[in-house]
Amino acid sequence: MRPFVTQQFGIAGRGGMGRTVVLGGSGTADSVTGVVPSYGATAGSTSVTVSGTGFADITADDVYFGDSHPTNVANLTSTSFTCDTPAGSGSVTVSVADKSLGNAFIYAVPYLNEPVGCTRVFEHDFSSVPTVGGDAGLIYGACDYYPKDGHPFSVGSDGAAPQSPPGVLEMTYWEGLTGGSQIGQWWGWENFTGEGTRRELSTMYVSFWSKINRATMQAPSQGVKLFGFWSVGSHYAATGNTVYPLTQGGTWSSTKIDCVIQNIGDYRVNQTGSGSPPIYQSNLWTDPGAVYTCDEWHHIEQVGILGSAPGVLDGTYKLWIDEVEVIYCNTMRWYTDSNPHGFYKIHWDPIWGGLETTMSADAVHQLDHFYVSGITK
Repeated sequence: MRPFVTQQFGIAGRGGMGRTVVLGGSGTADSVTGVVPSYGATAGSTSVTVSGTGFADITADDVYFGDSHPTNVANLTSTSFTCDTPAGSGSVTVSVADKSLGNAFIYAVPYLNEPVGCTRVFEHDFSSVPTVGGDAGLIYGACDYYPKDGHPFSVGSDGAAPQSPPGVLEMTYWEGLTGGSQIGQWWGWENFTGEGTRRELSTMYVSFWSKINRATMQAPSQGVKLFGFWSVGSHYAATGNTVYPLTQGGTWSSTKIDCVIQNIGDYRVNQTGSGSPPIYQSNLWTDPGAVYTCDEWHHIEQVGILGSAPGVLDGTYKLWIDEVEVIYCNTMRWYTDSNPHGFYKIHWDPIWGGLETTMSADAVHQLDHFYVSGITK
């Protein structure tokens, strides 16, 4: 788990960082291995399960989040207990007696970068398979299962999912997958309730958690479209201006993220400010050191704002990885007079692009807690 912010607390003499923690209990422990969920409010009172070994003789005084005790320590066994977090901030070490786990719990507002004025449009915690309808009619479609060699999209279980465990949406890029192949589809949110009716957004905010469950990801040279497709501009019955964040190509354990906008003077927003199609922006990567890494959960947030008028290059796009802003561009052309529609869709329709290679081993992309909010156009 990558921390949201750099503030850390540790235990002096035990490989930690920051201030010294004085343990008040007299118990011992063999290890601390996890905290679920690993994410909660700065005000505290998040109910969590702490896992490890050798917990049999500990007391509440042996447990610390940073330098504070949790409350309501209960359900103690030799390998786990439950408790309610204290108030805090940043990424903290969780300590049980003389053992600790660094960066084990993250204090953060769930939707910290949601623009002022946005209201909830749709969300799903993947506790069940997404279905047609519901949520005031603002979702269209379903978790469509494409049985590609027996590897469809599915709802799986991950007890370490950060926001709403254990349900997660799983998308498998399977061994032998060839370039240009589609692995499945989920119509995450689409804003029309029937033919000819739709709700368009002038501002759209998207939040979800993402994880590749292996140490490296094999990507074609063009990269992989892991983070969903947006639609804006063109009418929904047409192709739409497809907007999609894109990883870098090649085999990687960590990657920066680009953003591609198609169908209105195609261009790519990336970390270098150069490339083809032509780049219209210069104020792109605000933190080029922040990356998406395999085999750990990351919080992805995105914001799109249309701009002052169709065709004007003053729209905004922002993307955060673990609450660190990595892309900021305020010269976007989201829509035109001939393609005048606001944001109206985000869905997952990942295609393993490129034709030069095949997947050498299965890789599963997991999503936890998908949330959309916005301001009506």
